[in-house]
Amino acid sequence: MTQETDIKVALSLLEDVNTKVQAELGGRIVTPIYNDYEDYNNPLKKFCGDMLTECKIAEKKAPSNNEVLLRSTLLKAQIHANWIGNLIKSQHKTAMEYYDQALSLVEEGDTETEALIRYRYGMFCAGSKIAGKDKAIQNLKRAMEIVGEDSEHGIECAKEIAKLEEKQGGCFIATAVYGSYYAPEVLVLRQFRDKVLSKFFWGRVFIKLYYAISPFIAERLDQCQSVKKILRNLILNPIIKNISDSKGGHKNG
Repeated sequence: MTQETDIKVALSLLEDVNTKVQAELGGRIVTPIYNDYEDYNNPLKKFCGDMLTECKIAEKKAPSNNEVLLRSTLLKAQIHANWIGNLIKSQHKTAMEYYDQALSLVEEGDTETEALIRYRYGMFCAGSKIAGKDKAIQNLKRAMEIVGEDSEHGIECAKEIAKLEEKQGGCFIATAVYGSYYAPEVLVLRQFRDKVLSKFFWGRVFIKLYYAISPFIAERLDQCQSVKKILRNLILNPIIKNISDSKGGHKNG
């Protein structure tokens, strides 16, 4: 085969991978870190492994072609960001490395591609506690600078930046337990804090005490998955269910 043919084959292979990945993940950029041992044999883990293998096959067909390497690197970033199973934290770190590598592969002047990567990188960082808020804001701001604040994409970036910048006094323990600040369970607890606890004196005292000790506890939880699982199943899940049931009762009443 000629080099041109090899490139076409590689790009076709990557297009097939992209089709499968989007069909399986539905465009999901990141899966929060839960660290559930029972998830280690999740079928998604095998799917991710298979897709990474296909990316490597495509790269071998055209190892020096920038377009092939860029497409493959972005796919690998998304795959590692949605890995389910053991070593999930290291998978998220690998995803960060691939996003950085993808940015280094963008050709000078190709701002459209850079903006796309920056947006996806920013959204990944926002949903993964491995990367952090600052890195998310940094990438989203750069994407917004490229596309313009008034563009549709720029407005989306601005909305996410606003959410991240207002993310203060977070539910540290709940975020550690459920894996993401944006997890639905964490949202229920935040709303309960803002709409119920903050309205009366002892509720505000509890909130201040919680913020004083919870960062330390949340940090330790990352080192003890069994305690995290107990907290989720025996304490937080019942509390969240009671809050949700209470909301339903008020609506029906």
